[in-house]
Order: sequence, then C-alpha cells, then structure tokens
Amino acid sequence: MGVEEKCHIWRWFANQLHMNLEINSIQDCWDVLDQPWSPQSRAVIHACIACIVHQIWTVRNKNRFENKAPCWKSAVTIMATHAKLVGNNSKRVSNSSMASFTLLKKFGIQINPKAPTATLEILWSPPTVGWMKCNIDGVVLGNPRLVACGGVFRDHNANHVVSFSDFLGNESPEFAELFVAISALKEAKRRNFNKL
Repeated sequence: MGVEEKCHIWRWFANQLHMNLEINSIQDCWDVLDQPWSPQSRAVIHACIACIVHQIWTVRNKNRFENKAPCWKSAVTIMATHAKLVGNNSKRVSNSSMASFTLLKKFGIQINPKAPTATLEILWSPPTVGWMKCNIDGVVLGNPRLVACGGVFRDHNANHVVSFSDFLGNESPEFAELFVAISALKEAKRRNFNKL
C-alpha cells in the first residue's frame, strides 16, 4: 500500500470523527483518544485504529508477497464493518456528547444509553369536565445560570389547548418557578380559562 492509499485511510478515519484533524500516522490516531469520548465511542475508535493498522499491514503484505494491487476502498469498507460490529456488540455505554453521538450514528451503531439512576412514576390525570389543567416548570442550566420556563394547558379530554415558554436569562431557580406560575395565571386570564 502506497503513501497515497494510506492517506486515504487516515482521511477516512478523520472524516468519521467529524474533526478537523491532520491524521497521518498511528500516533495522530492515539492523540484522538485524548478527546472526551463516551466509553462506547472510545471502543469504536480503538477498533478503528486496530483495524487500520491490520489493514495496512495485510494490504502491504499482499502487495509485496502476492503481487496484488492495493485497494483502499475495500480496506475502508472492512474497517467500517469492524467498527460497526464492535460498537453494536459493546456493553459500554454512551453519554450526552454530540461528538460521540455523531460518530456512533455515522457507523450506524445502536447507542447504549446509561441506565437511569432512578425511576419515578408520574400519573397524569385530566381535569374534570369543563375545567382546564396547566402543567408548569422552570429549568436552570449551567453557570452562569440560564433560566427558562414553560407551561402546557390541556382540557378534560387531555387535548393540548395552548402552551407557552419564556427564556428568562441569568436568574435563580426560585425566580423561574415564580415567574412561570404568574405567566400561567396571566395566560389563563387572557384566554378566559375561568376554571383552572
């Protein structure tokens, strides 16, 4: 396998990772593992690296000892197949990383989600006939805190009537909960929902 074919394989690997990396050697591949990949994605990347080395070695030996011309496209197909096989059979879990999600989906791999830490059963019941029910919530993300809130109005048949949401900026969780309660009351008054 010549330098050009090897470059095709390294470029293919970089494209699968969706990273603007210059990958020209095995060391560049190992450097990719310094990224915050999920355990499942890390297993797929390890499989790709091992398969890349094996394919380069196999194709070079076939060229040298059997005088067979190298075909980088078949080598890439074999690597993609191995990566998919490893990813789909791995017991390792994925995380919420977008890079990991993109990599696994690129190979057509089923994502192994984390097991839920707790299961909370919530039973929602519609209001009595003629009444409206509004479910509200406020959420906070990160530091500095980004706060948002929203609510959903449903009738006695559990049909969606109207919903609302607001981005509140840098506020406290208490502010979000209070703001969404007031917003729900204002929305109910504006729409003449007298039985809330």
